[in-house]
Amino acid sequence: MAIRIPFPKCLKCEKYLTDRRNKVCRKCVNFYYSRKATSTSFKKGHKVLGGFKKGNKIMLGRKMSESAKEKISQWHIANPNKKFKDTGIELKIEQELKNRNIQYEKQVSLCKIAVVDFYLPEYRIIIQCDGNYWHNFPDGRDKDKKQDLVLTFNGFNVYRFWETEINKSPKDCINKIFE
Repeated sequence: MAIRIPFPKCLKCEKYLTDRRNKVCRKCVNFYYSRKATSTSFKKGHKVLGGFKKGNKIMLGRKMSESAKEKISQWHIANPNKKFKDTGIELKIEQELKNRNIQYEKQVSLCKIAVVDFYLPEYRIIIQCDGNYWHNFPDGRDKDKKQDLVLTFNGFNVYRFWETEINKSPKDCINKIFE
């Protein structure tokens, strides 16, 4: 008579598993991923969805202090090409600048206050491509106004174009600059 090896039990609910390779049953796995993470719901070393684990605390929806936000902002300004990716509207403006053979630089840090989308050094012109979502918040508008003030004070001509303008016609946007 053959010896039968019993199926293992689920580590969470102690029910017998149908597959010997698993350690947790399907019901417990679904429960594990659907639960909102709390510090008591996960063991040390487990992945946390929607957050990260620091020591024994799970940092979900963690608010950063103003000094931490400022440090991150300064790092991005000092290291402009390490983070930014071209957006669709930036690619459209870039293509239009190439079509007109206008020399430009992308993602340039200026005046230690902003990383501008396009800088035309020959004309001292700055082109900013603003998305309709983020730049429409009050904080975004205030930040943009502050940047524009500092940049114009330092002798740059700043042009801001909204996403809808650029999507409608990038040619019209560049025409506004060189009229």
